[in-house]
Amino acid sequence: MQRAERIALYTVSAAALVLSIRAASPDSRAVAAPAAAPASLVESPVRIATCDTIAATDALFASETYAQPRKAEEDRLKTRLTPLETELDALQKELQTADPNKPENQAKAQTFQSKRDDYFKLRKELSESYDKFVSTQFGEAYERVQAAARAVAQENNYTHVLSHKASRISAKDPQSLIADLLGRPALVAPEGTDVTDKVIAQLKLPAKPAEQPSASPAK
Repeated sequence: MQRAERIALYTVSAAALVLSIRAASPDSRAVAAPAAAPASLVESPVRIATCDTIAATDALFASETYAQPRKAEEDRLKTRLTPLETELDALQKELQTADPNKPENQAKAQTFQSKRDDYFKLRKELSESYDKFVSTQFGEAYERVQAAARAVAQENNYTHVLSHKASRISAKDPQSLIADLLGRPALVAPEGTDVTDKVIAQLKLPAKPAEQPSASPAK
């Protein structure tokens, strides 16, 4: 046997001996099998439903729960305008038959103009106050629809509920059409996954009337 072959044989034998000693040593550690993924990371099936949240919110907003307080607030704000309206009507009637050249009538005309400015300023403030009241009501109604949708999803094992308009597109101008299309994010959805009626029922509102099919064009 040549010297080079003997050196190679000794090297292989030494390496095998080291491996066998390590395997027998109590400090050696076996390669552990990969740990199972936590249950929280195991993928669960995704179940998606759709809901016409705008229709549901509109229905809740129009209900007596919100309509009565809205009417009461409207009446309350109108009563603040009534005194000024009465005073302006009386001054206007006086000025219609008064001599505009008389100093007292000129003073009344200035008073009328000043009170008229005050009236429009107050009406603007009350209109903004009413708009804020209505917006608050609508926001609250929307939050209640969201809560109802979550309850329906939990009861029916849905993982996601997409806000999707179910009504037919009726926009007549490009801007309204774009807004209408943006309210329809779900291009495809399985039959029977629209939960709008369930959400409306959860809110204890009257059932949404079925949409009537459009008339066929005359031939």
